Amino acid sequence: MELSVIILITTGLGLLALVARSLCSRWSIPYTVLLVVLGIIMGWLSQGFTNLQAIRSLQLTPEMVFFVFLPVLIFESAFNLNVRELLRCLAPILTMAIPALLLSTLIVGLGLHWLLGMHLIEALLFGALISATDPVAVVALFRELGAPARLTMLVEGESLFNDAVAIVLFNILLGLSMGGGLDWTSLGYAGYEFLRVFLGGLLAGGIAGLLVCELFHLLREKSGTMMLVSVCMAWLVFAVAEHVLHVSGVMAVLAAALAMSFTMLVRSSHAAGQTMIDSWELIAIAGNCLLFLLVGLAVDLGRLVHHLPLIAAAVLLVLLGRAAAVYLLLPLVTRLFSLPAASSAEQHIIWWGGLKGALALAIALSVPHALASRELIIDMTVGVVLFFLLVNGTTIQWLMRHLGLACITREELAEQRHTLSVLREHSEGVLLRLGTVGVLKDADGVRTRIHSAFHLQEPDLDDNPVEALRLPLLRAESLEYHLVYNMGLINTYTYLELCGDIYARRGTQYAAHRSPRAAGHFLSLEHTLLGRLRESDLAAALLRRYQDFRLANAISRSIALILGYRKALEVLAEEADMQSFHAGLEAEYQQRIEIQLHELQVIAEGFPDYYHPLVEHLACRMALGAARNQLEEEHHRGMLGVRNYVLLDWRLQEVLRPLLAADAVRLHHAAEVLLEGVPLLGGLPQDALQQLAACARIMHFLQGDEITHSGAHGDAMYIIHSGQVGIYRGDPERQVGSLRRGDFFGEIALLGEQVRTATARAEALSVLLRLQRRDVLRIAGEFGLLGQRLRQATQERSR
Repeated sequence: MELSVIILITTGLGLLALVARSLCSRWSIPYTVLLVVLGIIMGWLSQGFTNLQAIRSLQLTPEMVFFVFLPVLIFESAFNLNVRELLRCLAPILTMAIPALLLSTLIVGLGLHWLLGMHLIEALLFGALISATDPVAVVALFRELGAPARLTMLVEGESLFNDAVAIVLFNILLGLSMGGGLDWTSLGYAGYEFLRVFLGGLLAGGIAGLLVCELFHLLREKSGTMMLVSVCMAWLVFAVAEHVLHVSGVMAVLAAALAMSFTMLVRSSHAAGQTMIDSWELIAIAGNCLLFLLVGLAVDLGRLVHHLPLIAAAVLLVLLGRAAAVYLLLPLVTRLFSLPAASSAEQHIIWWGGLKGALALAIALSVPHALASRELIIDMTVGVVLFFLLVNGTTIQWLMRHLGLACITREELAEQRHTLSVLREHSEGVLLRLGTVGVLKDADGVRTRIHSAFHLQEPDLDDNPVEALRLPLLRAESLEYHLVYNMGLINTYTYLELCGDIYARRGTQYAAHRSPRAAGHFLSLEHTLLGRLRESDLAAALLRRYQDFRLANAISRSIALILGYRKALEVLAEEADMQSFHAGLEAEYQQRIEIQLHELQVIAEGFPDYYHPLVEHLACRMALGAARNQLEEEHHRGMLGVRNYVLLDWRLQEVLRPLLAADAVRLHHAAEVLLEGVPLLGGLPQDALQQLAACARIMHFLQGDEITHSGAHGDAMYIIHSGQVGIYRGDPERQVGSLRRGDFFGEIALLGEQVRTATARAEALSVLLRLQRRDVLRIAGEFGLLGQRLRQATQERSR
């Protein structure tokens, strides 16, 4: 086929798909379903009309799906995931992606083997490929109807991970089928190969994503270049993982996207992050539209009718396999990890919403021609995919409404009323201005005509006036956080965290999933990992930089919170019609402000040479950020010419660029000065102090940070220069001591016993000196007074 014909057909299909997608928003039909139906109709018409026969030449091939569509669709879905929410739901997601997929594969495979007499390995092949989910239509519907965030994360996260599992499992089973069959040796090798390919892809993609982000951070490239490189990276990582490293390309792209998303949230500006999100959304829309049209073109209705009984049996087995996974494994893992249990309604939606898509069809088309059941596997795959799209895809909205998951909560109704009142005030302002200038004569008539737009046909919700008053305050906070975020005070990650806190305080369903137990096993991963790495000298420098970042982030976060709370108090003072309810909310916000001011005061007293320069640095960045935002607004409104805009923007960026550097303000401590103030080391010869200072690593810890962990291996002791450290032992954990300036702990490591006997946790902002066993023993051997003091202190503590 000529290139011009290919371009013509592709653009024509793309335009048709976009038109169909816009129509679906009016008809309340998932656009993927309509696209598949249109593809079937076009394929049928192409058989009878000569002018449309060229469309048949554009066939859906495994290579097209794997190397053109799949990398960008996986990258877009993973890039837009909330990494923290993903960690909260990681246990059920991995359960649905790995054990549940294996269980579904067994149920489908064994069922086809026993009921239809298919060869076992071929039946398992079909079970593996058909167990992959593609809930594009379902996730889009979730967002449209405002489904619970946790439900959306479970369905979307499962789809991302089980795509990789399905491909890896299919390839392993295919290799076994071509190699002679199943035995215990081959099963053991299959398990090893699965872990190698799965985890290898995860590692390779994560490293690639972090390296690219670090490169862009150093070069300070613009968002357009970052977008272009991220698109190329999606394809490149997939190809390198599959053909060079021979690991999972899907897992590599998934890990690269998550790494870039998480790193960019911390470092990028609001404009750069929004450009990436918008651009990737457009790419995903185009990719999904073309992909599902091609799926429809691949359907042969005559062959489907011929194999209809087999397809019906396969559909029942697939539904049965998914039901076993959802109703047996999901409750088990939520109970095992002490996570919030999925309600019966959520389980029904997860079961019915496990749609199948183009990935299953692409895997089926990749079955070698040498396999006897190839045509049957392809036909059954097409039939099952078509059933799930046309039946499950069109009824999922009805099911959500029937189960009450699409119902508006009381808090959402209150939010809707408040927003409508704000909109009504804005519309009244427009009418007032038109009346003032003498243009509008009948303002009352206009108000009557637009009244229905601002009138909510719901019962009165004013029985809780305090909660009704809280909504405008939270709105004011949110707007203030957005303002300081655009000025550069806080990074994207902190901004999203503050928005999530507001969402939780608003009392929505999302708040139910933010409990400490829900986060338990996975939100503590960061502290556990840091605790282990702190025992390593190799990671000490990196961890110190990370702690510097955490300290700076804590300062900027507290400043943003104070500004947000102050703004809420200003709005509260303007609500004159509810003065009787002001006292409680005003006291609450004043207390919040005092807490943040106290935290800033603690940091300022602990690090005066760092705190004040950093605050001045942040103030400069905010002032220039506000000026740059105003400059852009003047330009977009047409009040400033292009040449002046470019010149003034360049002037501001020249001053702003050094302020955006991560190490613009560094935390400095002189180890020798800190050692002189420690009673344990007082009176030591100057040479001993100088040698200790050369070996000591200064580390600071925020309140709540774990310094050492009971049962962990360590070979260093810690001396407290400032702050307070609690010592904890036992199970359940209980506090057995509290150490302050001049105290030390971890000395048991100096005596050869390298297993920690207690957990040490910072109870306040603390500065510690870390001394490794080999350095202390070497210096104590040279200066006997140091060794004598250590032995005496250890004996006194033992008594």
